[in-house]
Amino acid sequence: MNWFNRRRIRRLKRHLDNDLPVFHPNSGNYWLYPNLTYSAANRLPSQLVRLLPNSTTSVEDASKFAADDNGQLAALFDAHGSDKAAHGYASVYSFVFRSLGRPDLALLEIGLGTNDPNAISTMGTTGRPGASLRAFRDYMPKAAIYGADIDRNILFSEQRINTGWVDQTKPATFDEMAAQLGCPLFDLIIDDGLHSSEANLNTIDFWLRSSTPGSWVVIEDIAERSLDIWHTAAALLALSGHRCRLIRTRDSYLFLANRGS
Repeated sequence: MNWFNRRRIRRLKRHLDNDLPVFHPNSGNYWLYPNLTYSAANRLPSQLVRLLPNSTTSVEDASKFAADDNGQLAALFDAHGSDKAAHGYASVYSFVFRSLGRPDLALLEIGLGTNDPNAISTMGTTGRPGASLRAFRDYMPKAAIYGADIDRNILFSEQRINTGWVDQTKPATFDEMAAQLGCPLFDLIIDDGLHSSEANLNTIDFWLRSSTPGSWVVIEDIAERSLDIWHTAAALLALSGHRCRLIRTRDSYLFLANRGS
């Protein structure tokens, strides 16, 4: 084996050891068969779906959530430069707010819409960070509105809006964010941030620890290829009495969970 190939194998072994240690085979020469590690990681959600009882959550269409606010929330999203109305989310959020049934709720949205073109999940240079927060503030004049993002350059504070820093891949930073915001419990948490399952599940873990009875969590922009992860999450949350829904929108899916009282 030449020097170049030995170096390649060392790099591959280091990658598997550091990034995928849970999934590589417990074999002495596992690094020679990396496809087995990638396959184990990729197939885990569908395998769990088959193992869990009642693990397939029915998918509803967003069109069944007819808004009764005369399009007010959708108009506010558009006016402030948010893409939530364009994605078909406005009627779903109107439903969530009706279900909460209180005007003085505490709302947290993770992901402000960075306009840094080099950041993952960027909205592009024309993006307007905090657009949906301003729409929610105008829609609910008695609510406390909070936001969080990994891009410190777009954090801001203005009338009834306060934002803080979070790294969704590091669970400890969620608690640091809540302490910084000065709000220990939230009625609605929205994840419009990194759009990875790791980040999303960390958000749900935070929601379970930092929300009021009857609260909601909404995970936005889920790809169809990832639905098995959400069928599994719904089955696990149902074991603790939480009610979950998967909603098909115009170009992706929403995951909603409602915390039991």
